[in-house]
Amino acid sequence: MLPNISIPQATDLIEFWLAGSGLENMNELSTWNYTYLEYLQRLYEIWSQGYDRQGFFDTIHAKYGYKCEDLFSNCVLGGNKDCCKDLFKRQVVPRRGICYQTRRNVNQTDADDIGRLSIYIKAPSSITSPEYNYTQAQIIVYVSDNFDYVTDFPRYYLYPFQFNRMHFTARYIDLMPSRDCTTKIFGKDTECFIKNWLFLNIILPYNCTVPYLNPPYVERIKEVPAGMPVCEPIVIAKDYYDKIQLVHSGTVGYTSNDVGFDNN
Repeated sequence: MLPNISIPQATDLIEFWLAGSGLENMNELSTWNYTYLEYLQRLYEIWSQGYDRQGFFDTIHAKYGYKCEDLFSNCVLGGNKDCCKDLFKRQVVPRRGICYQTRRNVNQTDADDIGRLSIYIKAPSSITSPEYNYTQAQIIVYVSDNFDYVTDFPRYYLYPFQFNRMHFTARYIDLMPSRDCTTKIFGKDTECFIKNWLFLNIILPYNCTVPYLNPPYVERIKEVPAGMPVCEPIVIAKDYYDKIQLVHSGTVGYTSNDVGFDNN
């Protein structure tokens, strides 16, 4: 059982754990020295007693993490829809955690405003946002054509009490066959971007991974060795700004030759 700690210390412990799990915008870490980080690590070890690091993350997320119903109030697509059963599914975004993505084949079928997707969004609670009365000050929309992995760019910010209208078009590219050139299109491999970030910032320096890029949240990235442990929170927290806050997914190169693991 945790010792008798103050509410601010309890909030710091939560922020430390979230930061140490590889999630962004835990801004208070910049004001904490290493002695305080070690103290929070000891509190975390008491708090998580009886669980491994993955199991503890799963348990806390299942009990306190955002549910689809916490985010959406009402959805319309050619008539009222159940936001969570008909339109959205859980998805993970690196450094941002659990988000919700439109399901496959959610497309506009009727013309103009009649067939548009209209979403009414709630303002979820946020223990790490006391300056906004513990509510989320922004909702972020990520745009992707990949249903397996989503990166944190491009992104758009939505603010409370504002109407936002967004228009998207899709384009299909089919290259003519050639014996001299490849017909594969490079540069939009979302899994590759995520793999770059994960290996170069987490796995290679620390020989561990973050809990939300493991099953059941995403399919295991094929080059991540089976059984790779989840990092202790202090491992990431002490290098938080270099490895999490100030790094963009996939901005640096990585090849499988950089890895000394057996992927079989």
